Amino acid sequence: SSLAACIALLLSGFIFFQNRSSGDALITHSCQTGISKIFLPDSTSVTLNTGSFLSYDANRFNKKRREVRLLGEAFFEVSPHPDRPFIVQTEQIDVRVLGTVFNVKARSEDDEIETGLLSGSIELLERFSNEKTKLMPGQQSVYNKRTKEMSLHTIEIRRLPDWMNEGLIFDKVSFHFICETLEQRFHKKFEINNIKIDNKKFTGKFSGGESLTEILEIIQINVPFSYRIEGDKVVIY
Repeated sequence: SSLAACIALLLSGFIFFQNRSSGDALITHSCQTGISKIFLPDSTSVTLNTGSFLSYDANRFNKKRREVRLLGEAFFEVSPHPDRPFIVQTEQIDVRVLGTVFNVKARSEDDEIETGLLSGSIELLERFSNEKTKLMPGQQSVYNKRTKEMSLHTIEIRRLPDWMNEGLIFDKVSFHFICETLEQRFHKKFEINNIKIDNKKFTGKFSGGESLTEILEIIQINVPFSYRIEGDKVVIY
């Protein structure tokens, strides 16, 4: 049976796509809008979220190793081949798995790489120091790209990330996290000027058909705030 895991990684840039030799046969998949599902040569399925890019070398993939590079967010269902480890490369951390299901979340503007495991086993390799960190199911690692420090936390185990569901489900999450999720869903930049509500917790479920205004007005019932929409920016005050 397939292992199940969920990994959230925050990457810091697209430059690592350019660090390759002239002999590479680079294949890149991108998803500009909506969600796109692709299959790799080893039968691994990858679901790309909006604004995501996946790249691999066709001449080397599925030989001794299965290496891919990701910018954005993707859900992987990796075909188990223990003799050919599957590796997701980021700018500073590599994620090594054998046969598992995981999610990678990447935002170039963030300072941290977050990795959360549901089940199975994964190993993180910090490329510059060669330090390795193994995660147990229900653990999350947070790696600070500036300080090079790693910390571990306990997380709630879920089968699929929220973005793969049609609706939105928030379970005791911070207002700051909600704004990050709405930024990606509606392609708008949130500016939070009300510090008092940044860490307020909210629980709620949306079907997916609501507008941004409708969602914000529902959240206002439990988290008091005001807002205004200025083109592609949402100001919270």
